[in-house]
Amino acid sequence: MTDAYFDDTIPFGGIYIRYMNSIVKISKGDIRNVTYTHTSRGSLKRYPGARRFTAAVRDVQNGLVDMAVGAFWVTGERLRMTSFTVPIGE
Repeated sequence: MTDAYFDDTIPFGGIYIRYMNSIVKISKGDIRNVTYTHTSRGSLKRYPGARRFTAAVRDVQNGLVDMAVGAFWVTGERLRMTSFTVPIGE
C-alpha cells in the first residue's frame, strides 16, 4: 500500500461508513467514540494484495480494532480469527 492509503486527511466514506453512522445515530448515545482507521501496515504486509480483507480481520483478532466493516466473505480462515455477524445485505 502506498502512503496515500494511510492519509487521514482524506475522509472515510461509502455505504458502510454511512451504515455505521446510521447505527451510531439510532443508538441514541449507547454507541459513541467511533473512530475510523486503516488496516494496520503489519497485517497488510502479512496478507498483501487481494487478501486485504483478511488483514482487516487480523486486526480484530489482535485487538487493534473492535470491528471491521465491509463486504467480507466469511471464510474458514477468517472464522478461526474472529466471529462474524449476520451479513447486512446480499
